[in-house]
Amino acid sequence: MPITLCNEGDTVIVVDLKGKDEVKRHLSDLGIVKGKEITLQRFDGVNYIFAIDGNRLALSKEIAKRIYVREVI
Repeated sequence: MPITLCNEGDTVIVVDLKGKDEVKRHLSDLGIVKGKEITLQRFDGVNYIFAIDGNRLALSKEIAKRIYVREVI
């Protein structure tokens, strides 16, 4: 499922990245790669705020919807 369907506070694992190579490369440069654990901290209506490896980053909804995840069990 796309990470945009997750709730605030959910911790998920990246399973796929959709989009053109430039988008995938941009996400990879930010540390968002398959198998990485991410926590959705907040959605302010425009941007998604994520915690990844002790860092926080914001992504627009357009970019965030390209990150496909599964719940941590």
